[in-house]
Amino acid sequence: MRVLAATNVIVHDAMKTGRFREDLYYRLNVLSINVPPLRERTAEIPLLFRHFLQKYSEEIRQDATGLPSIFWMQQ
Repeated sequence: MRVLAATNVIVHDAMKTGRFREDLYYRLNVLSINVPPLRERTAEIPLLFRHFLQKYSEEIRQDATGLPSIFWMQQ
């Protein structure tokens, strides 16, 4: 069995203050990947927008039109 867990708090700090169980922390903390919040990676927003727009456009079989050109100009 595999478990993927995500949170918006620093679990290590929560564990030290008693807000998160220590035994659970060590069971879950096999591999940690820290990803900065999107507000700190604003240059990625147009890329993510294009990706999801294309994905869902294909899913509903409709072309996306009439979008501001700023989304398509930034790479």
